[in-house]
Amino acid sequence: LTSATDLYHDISHLKGKTIVIYNASDAEDIISITNIKITHTAKPTSTDDIALFTVTKRGAAMALKSLGSSLPEIQEPQETTVRKWNIVLGDDIGANFYVEAPENGAASAVKVTVAGHTETYDLSALTPNEEGLYKISVNMAAAQMTEDITVKLIVDGQEYASGSYSIQNYAKVILEGEYSDETKALVKHMLSYGAAAQNYFGVNKDNLANAGHELSYIAQYPVKYPQLAVSGKIGDVSFYGASLVFESKVALRYYFEAESVEGVTFTVDGVSYPAVEKNGKFYVEIPNIAPYEYGDAFVLSAQKDGQTMEVSYSPMTYMVRMSQKGQADLKALMDAMYGYYEAAVAYKQQAN
Repeated sequence: LTSATDLYHDISHLKGKTIVIYNASDAEDIISITNIKITHTAKPTSTDDIALFTVTKRGAAMALKSLGSSLPEIQEPQETTVRKWNIVLGDDIGANFYVEAPENGAASAVKVTVAGHTETYDLSALTPNEEGLYKISVNMAAAQMTEDITVKLIVDGQEYASGSYSIQNYAKVILEGEYSDETKALVKHMLSYGAAAQNYFGVNKDNLANAGHELSYIAQYPVKYPQLAVSGKIGDVSFYGASLVFESKVALRYYFEAESVEGVTFTVDGVSYPAVEKNGKFYVEIPNIAPYEYGDAFVLSAQKDGQTMEVSYSPMTYMVRMSQKGQADLKALMDAMYGYYEAAVAYKQQAN
């Protein structure tokens, strides 16, 4: 049947039993029951409305299994299933999805799409945890907290929709649940940071991350914080400036002017980073700075032929400067970022 205006079945012999209505076709279409009614006579003239719902074939199959129904079982596709997920707090912005592979061991993958960008994760390349679940971590920029994270399951080349998620929706679950004050404060400041990033970068401004959870917050920047310090020299290499890159974690970029940086090695705490040429200058990017590290100084050491140059800079240096001199949207972003930093520090302290 593709539609029915009036479709009646006598189920009086099933009195006291649970009735499951499902789509038994091969299609994955949703069957929509928009007007279920009960009639108490053989001639259905007077009825009682009782339900309005939709169900997929997979959902019906799960319902039948949970009820222990003796009805014929619907053949479920051999697909991976998202069993649980959570968001990352206090470190970066993102989500962890825990998926279960097919029991028959069929080759499978998970395709995750955020803001039009898709990544595919081959489960055979991952190691399951003690529960047999595969962890897939999805990092997001601050301005993407309201974006849907669409998860699709791939088995033998065929895709199956699994679900749609967002950082904002999960954050609201935390704010409405039984969690510590530090956790809720961190989530609120994270959402405020996301909303400020949306305004600054012009991303989905009609659906701000902190809608319904706005904070009355005034950033009180520290009087003392790490200052820019440059020492030493390497040929014609000179420090030009620094900036922040707003990704799932903040990245710190050091810019240099030089004819060439060939042969120059750049390190922070013994870890080497490459120099990238852009617009006639070179930059070295220090990635993955967690929010509780925004107040730390990062010392970049450049070395060549026995010469050394060091540049010490901190995200806090940039935040304070831009909060004082930046345009309104940038100042708001810095203030929200500072609130996120304070909340992340408090969260980390109570977690330890």
